[in-house]
Amino acid sequence: MRALGALEEAILGMCRDVTPRAVAEVLAALGGAEAALARSMRHTERTSVRPVGPLATDWLGAADDGTPEYRLAASLASIGMREHLVPVRWALPNSWRKDNDGRTVWSDCDLVRNLVATLRRRDLELANGVPAPTWAKRNAALGDVAAFVEGSLDENRLERLMRGLSLVDPRHNGFAAPGEPPSARRPPALFAALALVHGRHPVP
Repeated sequence: MRALGALEEAILGMCRDVTPRAVAEVLAALGGAEAALARSMRHTERTSVRPVGPLATDWLGAADDGTPEYRLAASLASIGMREHLVPVRWALPNSWRKDNDGRTVWSDCDLVRNLVATLRRRDLELANGVPAPTWAKRNAALGDVAAFVEGSLDENRLERLMRGLSLVDPRHNGFAAPGEPPSARRPPALFAALALVHGRHPVP
């Protein structure tokens, strides 16, 4: 009921003022509602409530409020993050995954620990020969990554936006990134070293 109330409030806010921020709040509330359903799976199955259907890529531009939280959330969502957040698979996006295949790793702990759990899962799948998604992914701007590493971003909002943006169907390559704002800020050298260890190649 709380998730439904938050969603209704966000929709009313967007009706009053259709700004990217208001649209982003609707997406975030919708992602929060799906998370609430996933946490209450017994109730969800009893009432036959389905997951949120794949959203059109038009939402990406409409919700872009120009903040680093939004840009990082879109980058994370573009890798198919939804499957790590809730038991929904893009192969069958309109139904809940009944058996545990290990892909959903998100828990009630903080954002950083959940991201680490996601990275470990993806590295394990890569080591076991599970093919990576072929759709286009949105690279994160290094200036935004540096701001996140420094702790200067709103992590709660970033996670909420990521949940909402993860509902946008990534299979149509709608996340292909526009030009990111230039920034002289760079993550620390330790980040670059860890990225290389995990097969990532940070570039300016």
